[in-house]
Amino acid sequence: MRFKILFYLIIYLALTITVQAGQLRGLWVVRHAITSPTEWQSILDMAEELQITDLYVQVRALGQRYGLSSEPNQPAPLRNLIYQAKLRGIRVHAWLNVLYIWAGIDTPRESNHLFHRSQSSILRSIKDTTLPGYNQYRAQGIEGYYIDPADTQNLLDLKILIAELIHDYEVDGIHLDYIRYPGFEYSFSPSVRTHFMVTNWFDPADIYSRLSGYSRTNSAESFLFVDKLYRSVLKEKLNKLVATLFDYCNQFDKKIQFSLAVKPNRQIARDRYFQDWSNWLENNICDQVLLMNYQTDFEEFRQNIREAKKTNHESQIVVGVSTYNQDYTAVLERIRYINSTPLAGFALFSYNHLREHKDYYSKLIGAMR
Repeated sequence: MRFKILFYLIIYLALTITVQAGQLRGLWVVRHAITSPTEWQSILDMAEELQITDLYVQVRALGQRYGLSSEPNQPAPLRNLIYQAKLRGIRVHAWLNVLYIWAGIDTPRESNHLFHRSQSSILRSIKDTTLPGYNQYRAQGIEGYYIDPADTQNLLDLKILIAELIHDYEVDGIHLDYIRYPGFEYSFSPSVRTHFMVTNWFDPADIYSRLSGYSRTNSAESFLFVDKLYRSVLKEKLNKLVATLFDYCNQFDKKIQFSLAVKPNRQIARDRYFQDWSNWLENNICDQVLLMNYQTDFEEFRQNIREAKKTNHESQIVVGVSTYNQDYTAVLERIRYINSTPLAGFALFSYNHLREHKDYYSKLIGAMR
């Protein structure tokens, strides 16, 4: 009998997550959950049951706002959520998609949508003389339409929204997502090419649209030099955007947490998406990064964390853990591993998935209480 009790006790302890002092326990809330004027209560109840310390609530996606009122003094789901969260000691970060501005075969109905206002800045391949259709992006594994990080209209929209969120909603943090390129092949646009020509005196299309011809008339060293230059320009534009928005937030309140959702493998993030997040930490242009470490292969999950630890900024790194593509035991295994490291904590993706899968949620909460 004693052996049986001991056996079940060991199983219970193995499946239970101990709350660590000062640990960040985050939860991403996708925009659809805050379009309802009453769901904020369910969000907070789940956060309390999971002992969540930080909510990342999506208020900008596809170039549009969500959960905000059109008038500053009018009720809004986000305002109710933040007010009640503060009473419970839960921090709320406004989650903004930055460069991914539209998806879908149909274009936005609103004439003032960024898709229409800054179409020359929408990224495409070097072969596209006109803006491609949505299906062309999807065929390449790209979510939809991305915009050049240097686009001034997008920056203005972001600043206006951030000012409103800090002043009128009193958010605890600004959390930026999709602050990256979709990939090198889709890093071009009329505005990108124009800017590059003005500063470097030649059109990148002259190189990348005729690689074999360029190689015949110029040396390999010449191509490598130009290619390195173009890629460095892409990376610097992202660096500048991050630094600009970080400084902008600090002008309002230095207590505002400025965090970024990033690709979990730092080499892939830097080389494929030009998202040099380890450099952002090193140069103090963000407070925190959240690794979207959604790999179902546990060894790959751990390897991303090992590489992240090499930045020597462990206290500024939170690890994202997905619920939508693995069972709750895999989630617990990942949280236990994170707890064995000096990293800042973890964040679950997402509230929406847990809300729709009650049995999954019940099992998870039983181990996380």
